Amino acid sequence: MHRFFFLFTCMFFLTGCSDKEGQQKVQYQHNQCHRLTLLDEDKQLEVFGAEDIARLKSGNLLISAYDRRSKIKDGVPPTGGLYIVEQNDLSKTYLKVRSLIKQHEGGLRPHGIDALSNQNTHHIAFINRAYVNNKQTVQLVSLNIDDRGKIDKLKIYPIHCRANDIAIHQTKSHQGYIPFSYYVTRDRNACNGVGSVIENVFGLKKGAILHLQGEKTHLFADHLFFPNGIGFQHPDRPINKDNFLAVAQTRAKTLQYFYNANTFKKIPLTGGADNISIDRPGLVVAAIHKSLLKLALYRYQWLGFSTAPSHIIKITGNQKLNLFHDPTGEKFSAASIGVQTGKYLVIGSVGDKGLLVCSS
Repeated sequence: MHRFFFLFTCMFFLTGCSDKEGQQKVQYQHNQCHRLTLLDEDKQLEVFGAEDIARLKSGNLLISAYDRRSKIKDGVPPTGGLYIVEQNDLSKTYLKVRSLIKQHEGGLRPHGIDALSNQNTHHIAFINRAYVNNKQTVQLVSLNIDDRGKIDKLKIYPIHCRANDIAIHQTKSHQGYIPFSYYVTRDRNACNGVGSVIENVFGLKKGAILHLQGEKTHLFADHLFFPNGIGFQHPDRPINKDNFLAVAQTRAKTLQYFYNANTFKKIPLTGGADNISIDRPGLVVAAIHKSLLKLALYRYQWLGFSTAPSHIIKITGNQKLNLFHDPTGEKFSAASIGVQTGKYLVIGSVGDKGLLVCSS
């Protein structure tokens, strides 16, 4: 039932938007991009729905994926995985991968993800949708991995049911690094049912940014309109006038830079931003959904929709540069993240197969 109301909301309030950005010059043409098909060796299944990507210090990529468009059995979606794709493999069209986490109670269905590297160790955190006794439980999962993918210090924290994306923060003091903390977007307040319908249909700004420090959760900012992707300009510095926390508000069609909880700058966009990545300090790469209706029809496979538009932009100050644009989704559908590493732009999707890799 909640899918029907989600589509109802999209149809009457979010049907589309101007495509002026998409008509401007695009850095990567379609003939400069190829699909990289990923095969999960353990499951012997191709990877779909690489919805978020985090770049490691080495330039390698951490992929968060599960197939959101596959058939749900007994009310439980199939599991996904966390995969590392090395930068040297991005020129390939086919790659075998293995999930970093093999077993996870309730299953692994990773959503938003982030990584912060210190020397040869990478701290990873992601939002996971686990199912225990056919009931969804949303978790914040953190762990350390080395360059070989060996896992250490895996921890699981309970988190709000509508947790969406995550940004890791760790600053230094005169005594060294302080413990990791996490900034999490909560896209709305109600988990499901009548509350979620009211929020969606009436466009209530019930989204928020949560700050998790150890076992404690604090409210950093609220009254946001479906906050989604999140990332720091400098994840190892305090939030201040020289270091913003960037947050995409999908339904507000804005990118918001927080310099503290009450001081921020809004950059208008021509569509709903999904996940974001920081290319270099101050340069934000964002996936833009021109029509949330088309995205919903593709995501839930209604009315025979098998594609949805893809658009990746880079924001530099107030300027927006087109990196990739596919208005039909025939090349690659429903792009949800774009990450630049080396000479490549790597794009993930809500539901399409593998990755799209572009190079000039």
